[in-house]
Amino acid sequence: MKPTPGNYSKLITNIRNFCGIIREIETYPSGNLMPDLLRVLSLISHDMERLDVATDSQFFALPDLDYRFDMFCRLLEVLAPRISDSNPESWETAVGNLADDLTDLYFELQRGLDLLDLNTTQPLSALSLWRTGYQLHWKEHLESAQQQLARIFHQYPG
Repeated sequence: MKPTPGNYSKLITNIRNFCGIIREIETYPSGNLMPDLLRVLSLISHDMERLDVATDSQFFALPDLDYRFDMFCRLLEVLAPRISDSNPESWETAVGNLADDLTDLYFELQRGLDLLDLNTTQPLSALSLWRTGYQLHWKEHLESAQQQLARIFHQYPG
């Protein structure tokens, strides 16, 4: 099925929203961060399950490991004070896992946005990149992040 604006425009908007939250995470309103991340990731998950485009394995890019590590550290710094747990080991694991999931998601999704921004009239390359990455890698990070955010948000709603 050839993608039409109706079946991918919301996905692109949700991905842009997620990447914007992550890029501006230090200044994002504290009380809204966890519920907004959970909401937008749920929307991305919903849209990805319905995205009907072929996968394409021709996209390959070497990650910028320094930038990726910097993003992971930024996320750790912002998330740590917002996650409570009486057990220091489970707290450290929860913060680290969520930061890792959000970092991987950010880079996978931003890569597609960068590709889309190169040619806004032909979104198929970005959609195929997201579909392929979703099936091969980042679906697990998306599900894990959603589970962790739901647990955190419902355990500590304020």
